[in-house]
Amino acid sequence: METIKLNLWQKLIEVRKTVGYLQKENQGHQYKYVSSSQVLEALRGAMNDQGVLLVPDVKEHSVISREVPTSKGTNMEYFTELKMTYTWINADNPEERETLGWYAQGLD
Repeated sequence: METIKLNLWQKLIEVRKTVGYLQKENQGHQYKYVSSSQVLEALRGAMNDQGVLLVPDVKEHSVISREVPTSKGTNMEYFTELKMTYTWINADNPEERETLGWYAQGLD
């Protein structure tokens, strides 16, 4: 019996079918969120099973720092911005790939 080979988009749909809803369990300053490690943990097995790779590439980054007054003096605050691409790759056919732009920011 011949094995059916899925294209990249079909594999991504199979990954999506496998991974359930990710509950926002972490608390930020004024919001709840799912951490990147929770997302990776949930996706890793399904991506491995389907032979799908996700490759990040930082294109631009900036960090702005400033002193913020607190009741105990001052703290340093860092605002980071990233412009990235993520490339999905079909490991069974590495020429088959999809690259998407991504913007991210964070405040520490």
